[in-house]
Amino acid sequence: MTPSQLPPFSWHPANIAEWVQGELVGTPVAQINGFATLADAGPNQLTFLDDAKYLAQLNACQAALVLVSAHINLPSNLKMACIRVPNAREALLVLLQKATETIKQASGIEAGALVSESAQIHETAWIHAGAVVRAGAIIDAEVQVHSGALISEGVVVGAGTQIGSGVQLLAACRIGKKCIIQSNTVIGSDGFGYMLGSAGLQKIPHLGSVVIEDQVEIGANCSIDQGMLSPTRIHQGVKIDNQVHIAHNVQVGAHTVIAAQTGVAGSVVIGKACRIGGQVGFVDGIHIADGVEVAAQSGIMNSIHEPGSKVWGSPAMPAQQFRKSFVLFRRLPELVKTWTAHEK
Repeated sequence: MTPSQLPPFSWHPANIAEWVQGELVGTPVAQINGFATLADAGPNQLTFLDDAKYLAQLNACQAALVLVSAHINLPSNLKMACIRVPNAREALLVLLQKATETIKQASGIEAGALVSESAQIHETAWIHAGAVVRAGAIIDAEVQVHSGALISEGVVVGAGTQIGSGVQLLAACRIGKKCIIQSNTVIGSDGFGYMLGSAGLQKIPHLGSVVIEDQVEIGANCSIDQGMLSPTRIHQGVKIDNQVHIAHNVQVGAHTVIAAQTGVAGSVVIGKACRIGGQVGFVDGIHIADGVEVAAQSGIMNSIHEPGSKVWGSPAMPAQQFRKSFVLFRRLPELVKTWTAHEK
């Protein structure tokens, strides 16, 4: 069972208010047995409102109960019950976690899974039909390995980690505890390294591995290459979106977030708690300081040494400088026209 398949529940709104430490306003008319958005919520469901621009949707909303952020002024004629909380999204997260904590995970090796006799599988792990676990692999407690996944020789998967369908774990990589690796991601694929010699391009063997630390989440269709001699390393708490490529020997600092379609070339070092937008490109060998924010579609050509920097554009530059430059860029046709007239 996945978290999207919630077990049945029925919660009284007064209990919900207590769990999220909020103020119940109005008289609830129903028990709560589900979650939905403002636009889709039904009569027994809970929804949330954390932005005043969505206030108009309350008129048509059918939800039984609404979590409302404290900064939002509600209309005096509101008919539905609500719970006022400091932050509606944080309160919703508390409830989602409570709803999913009762999910019971199956365990064991299903018929149709191919598991080597020398693999070490914890008794509480769950290996789905169609998964392959090869010699010397170690699967710890409460790990889920979904159908079509390949756990190659010598791979270690830490407790509570979820391995999606079609995932390939190669090059004796190490996966930490409570990680989530979504479908069709490949970790430990061969690094992209060649040397031009008299016989043309010669492939450089890559003998390193990949280390994924605890509580890392990696989206679908990502690729993380093994290092050449030392491991590629993704530190604790990193969150990586879909379709991201991490090349050989890259180091990604703890709690950094990388959005979709970003490409990180070999030996890049990204600091802690960075925020990388979508479709960002990094050239090889550069260093990025802690807390750097990179706007979507930026091209990072040089190291960024100032912690907390904000950069935009391609080639990337400080955000304030980019904004000034963009104003001039938008005026370029006008400026060219003026200059041409001046020359005449």
